[in-house]
Amino acid sequence: MRILKIVLFIFILIHSTVYAQSPNSRHSVSTFDSGFGGYFTTKEIEKRARELEAKGYGGFSIQHFGDTLNAPYGEKTPEQIAHYSAAGILSAFRKGAGEVFLACNTASTQFDAIRNLLRKHDASYPKRIHSIIDVSVKEIMKTVSKQLKRQDLVFVSILATPATVRSKNYPRFLAKALKARMMPTQAKSFMQTRWRGDAQQPIESLLTRTELELGPKKRVVVYQIAPANWVEMIEHGASDEEKRAAVEHDLTALLGLIEEPVAFDVVGEFCTHYPVFDNLIQQTFKQLNRTSNGAPFVVQGPIMGALFERNFAASHRPTKSSSTESQTTNPTIFVSGNNQEATRALAKTVFPNDPAPEVVKLDFNAGVPVEQRSKTNSAVIIGAGQKIQLRKPIWKTQ
Repeated sequence: MRILKIVLFIFILIHSTVYAQSPNSRHSVSTFDSGFGGYFTTKEIEKRARELEAKGYGGFSIQHFGDTLNAPYGEKTPEQIAHYSAAGILSAFRKGAGEVFLACNTASTQFDAIRNLLRKHDASYPKRIHSIIDVSVKEIMKTVSKQLKRQDLVFVSILATPATVRSKNYPRFLAKALKARMMPTQAKSFMQTRWRGDAQQPIESLLTRTELELGPKKRVVVYQIAPANWVEMIEHGASDEEKRAAVEHDLTALLGLIEEPVAFDVVGEFCTHYPVFDNLIQQTFKQLNRTSNGAPFVVQGPIMGALFERNFAASHRPTKSSSTESQTTNPTIFVSGNNQEATRALAKTVFPNDPAPEVVKLDFNAGVPVEQRSKTNSAVIIGAGQKIQLRKPIWKTQ
């Protein structure tokens, strides 16, 4: 009887391995975000998946799960964020995902709690999800650790949304990785007109400075930079000229608030939308002489895509396929809110050269006990903006 069980186990194991690598099957991978931003990471993974397929690894089925019913997460409690995220990620696993990439900065702050919730459903789930904050901090730490061996003072720049910057999550996670003491954060900000707004609806762009002390001499200074208009410009189809003008203006203004001589050793572009601005960001930093020689620019979508490719190639073998057509499908988007058409239109605006994705409404609640959900937040689109107006900023301690 025991021998029979062993033989049966080996048969099932071999069968599952062959199926996973079969040229006629598709490997499934998903991303999760509170909204649309994570779709930029989805597209990076799609690019890597097509490269893997060309090398003989078979086709891929790629999905993005956006919890648009409960977005934005920045207004939610840590417990709500963990439950909502776990519900969305569980939906991805139940749709067949082999791995899920958590492409949401806010959700990633509750990564441990999310994994604990998912562990109740399947012990393998926590090992099959990847946090965008963890991946980003590890990438930044490669440069920081190397520079600390050469110099006592290291400057880090992090570009993010105002909500992410105010949360102070990146300085906090860097301090934890460095085992450093995090000093009080200082902030400067200025008000400017919304790109799609008017003078009566200004928004706040800000700069923060946080010092991380590693000892009597060693320090890492983290400057977080939060241009308020960029995400809106990307999602609502600003022209290339408008994007260029905004990046040059906002970075010149925000970096101009720095009072000490700074050449950044590494720059993190830590908003999932910012791959769109990557070339402009790099050009502007270099024109303003704000980077040291060879300073890397870390972009979240590409590093998540690279992680996916490394993990997959390490655990699979190429197989020969009789098909000459691509088996990798265009990504599908699952949303929890009633915004399928708006999401499809947004994807087409941001990726005009790609086919419009299929967008499906899905209830993320199944399987995870979640608190009562908030009503769907409706996006408000307002009129065209005027000239940017600045108010004199002052440092404030947070």
